[in-house]
Amino acid sequence: MVDNMDILKNALFEEISSPNISISSAISKYILKLRDYEKNEWNLNDPYEYAKFCIHTMFIIRMIEKEINVSNLTKKEKETLEIVKKYKFRELVEPYEKNYVRFSVWKNREGTLLYKLSDYRQKLPEENSWEQVYSYFVIHPKKFPEIKSIVLKTVKEKNLIL
Repeated sequence: MVDNMDILKNALFEEISSPNISISSAISKYILKLRDYEKNEWNLNDPYEYAKFCIHTMFIIRMIEKEINVSNLTKKEKETLEIVKKYKFRELVEPYEKNYVRFSVWKNREGTLLYKLSDYRQKLPEENSWEQVYSYFVIHPKKFPEIKSIVLKTVKEKNLIL
């Protein structure tokens, strides 16, 4: 039998849960991450962290979705919002190459994992002793200026951060 406290001590579980967190705190943490990526000019040194950030984005947009005033958004922001909203259902919006990048996981014979980001269309041949074990599409980094703008407009308009 698995003890609930053992589950809570699991590092992966701690990464995705918190016993007491407010919506404003979650949004504040997200905005800080957004600004860090922006400050680094969307330099994606860690594909795994970027993939998690894309999933985090989907959750944040989902949390504030009913608060977003679509009439205050630019055409580009509306298009980006649609991409994120559909992404939660694993629906992809064309043009794929402009909206997504490929996140892939590779392993070698020793069991070492390697994470990669690549162009949506790029075919990834198995390399030397590396075998691709998983891949999926994440939101293209070029979409994040609009995502940031959507989040900040909503937060400001609705006073979501205290």
